[in-house]
Amino acid sequence: MAYSQNTGWFYMGANHWKEDYWTEEVTYKKGAAYLGQGFRIKRMYDDHVGVLRAVDPISGEIKWTHKEKLPMWAGVLATKGGLIITGTGDGYVKAFDEETGEELWKVKYGSLGFSIVPKPVIGDGMVYIGTSFIRPQLLAFDITQARPEIAWACKRSVPAVSSPILVGGEIYFVSDSGGIVTCLDAKTGKEQWRERISGNHEASPTF
Repeated sequence: MAYSQNTGWFYMGANHWKEDYWTEEVTYKKGAAYLGQGFRIKRMYDDHVGVLRAVDPISGEIKWTHKEKLPMWAGVLATKGGLIITGTGDGYVKAFDEETGEELWKVKYGSLGFSIVPKPVIGDGMVYIGTSFIRPQLLAFDITQARPEIAWACKRSVPAVSSPILVGGEIYFVSDSGGIVTCLDAKTGKEQWRERISGNHEASPTF
């Protein structure tokens, strides 16, 4: 969920489906839905599952809704420039007009990542997206262009769950397993340093 100081609205993803539940021994597996029991998901509508919504927190009014064929799992980012940025289950990063919900652009980032669990990060005209499962990548997009493209990509020790953090001209992240902290130049993606702190990590770093 994101909040825009421009509109005073919240922006959030949701999924329209129904579920059946039953008692069953299940094992947690990264990248797979886990409820601690057996379950089955059923579609509610033919034209969509996921939705991105703008909501006025004072009145509760839904200002606009964007529908997606696949579930919406990604974090949402609101920018000072009036963009709402998120990721979709079919491998796109998309930007919407914060007031109307109009889709302004989308960039395909490939089929090896989906969900975008980490929250997108923005700074100095760039947006940084973690692609999550199956094979996490950190992608940088130059959003100063009319049609943004991938500026650089990092595939080494990128987390599937925790979010990166941008400090000055550097971006930092911690791997899910092995506890490897990586620092990259935010503009070029060049590795500045790596250090192992050990352990498994799913919480996002702060500064």
